[in-house]
Amino acid sequence: MLEVIIALSLAILLGNILAHKIRITPAIVLIFIGLAIGIMPAHELHEVQSIGLPPHVILEIFLPVMLFWEARNTSWREARARLRGILLSGTVLVILTAFVIAWVIHTFMGVFIWPVALIIGVALAPTDAVAVATLNGKLPKSSITTLKAEALINDGTTLVLFALALQLAGGHELTLGTASGMFFFSFLIGTLVGLAVGWGADKLRAHIGNPMNFSVFMFTVPFIAFFLSEEIEPFEGMKGSGVVAVVVAAFYLTYRGPDTIKPQNRFYGLPIWAFVTYVMNGALFVLVGVQLPSAVEHMDGVVHEYNYAWALALAVIVVVWLVSIAVRFIFLHISIGIIRALDRSEKQRQLRTTFRGRVVNTFAGLRGGVSLAVALSVPTDVPARDFIIFVVAGVVLLSMVVQGMLLPLVIRWAKIPVDTTEEDEI
Repeated sequence: MLEVIIALSLAILLGNILAHKIRITPAIVLIFIGLAIGIMPAHELHEVQSIGLPPHVILEIFLPVMLFWEARNTSWREARARLRGILLSGTVLVILTAFVIAWVIHTFMGVFIWPVALIIGVALAPTDAVAVATLNGKLPKSSITTLKAEALINDGTTLVLFALALQLAGGHELTLGTASGMFFFSFLIGTLVGLAVGWGADKLRAHIGNPMNFSVFMFTVPFIAFFLSEEIEPFEGMKGSGVVAVVVAAFYLTYRGPDTIKPQNRFYGLPIWAFVTYVMNGALFVLVGVQLPSAVEHMDGVVHEYNYAWALALAVIVVVWLVSIAVRFIFLHISIGIIRALDRSEKQRQLRTTFRGRVVNTFAGLRGGVSLAVALSVPTDVPARDFIIFVVAGVVLLSMVVQGMLLPLVIRWAKIPVDTTEEDEI
């Protein structure tokens, strides 16, 4: 176990230093360092290479902490001004992307059974709040806030769809009415639990004066919200969304923060959160890289069992990535056109974006840790689990590397001014 801790720590440190030196997204470097660890023949690394986390651990430990912190760093006041577009992108766009990806690879590329194609689509439907956070300074603050708020909402949508896809993979039949009911109740229960936990936590933290105690208390809040929401199941198969509860609780606490967080807690306690999420997010990308060789090795069996060719598996990765970009680009144009037609108020006119701005928004929709977490959370009894991990990891790499590299060029082409908000405030 010590070898695992040392290897992960050094990998995160080295990856972030290298990323800063060569000026690319740290996630890219971390995945490749994890991949290098996974293929090294050294005996000392065997324990690291064989590390495996139970699927539920990713969703129950990694996601609540990372999403809670990103939501705490997203301004609710700024997001509220663009709430209509954020909600559409965080719900409708995610559902549309998931089903279009599944339909394309199942119908035109013959990818296994429909539930497997749908799981791939669901995993790659959401953009990632942590990946978006790396764009700070490259885009205006308002654009970053919109992208982060969208990413936080679409995580909840994704995990509700993920639960539906797993039921289909398990042989259950779902009608449109049942699926819609599950979706509605998951969001409703998650929202109510998040508000309740946020309200209670806000009242309690106002009385905590010790920064260490404050940090411990705040660290438990996302887990409480996640657990309570997931445990509430008013009808069979209809339980609350833990991710929605975490995000809602975080937004509530952020909104109430100026009134209830003591200065010493803000100064000493919040940096601890930044450190914890920094390590957990880095560890997630390294672990994905470490597990890629194993996924590729198991892919040989999948290819043989389903009479697939490696070339087709790689083609699926490229097609899925292109489809995810195309769907986002088309949806942004259609949804903005509808909003403009229905709302011609002066306030809405001030929020309008240009064609070039929508191209930037499309390329800024990076896939990242959430997609990887969903793929790694697929139960081991689901058919072609290794194929799902392989495809999702491949698309995330393409998104991070290609989109991440092209984005600065696209921003310059769009002539978007550099964000100097933070410098102006100093």
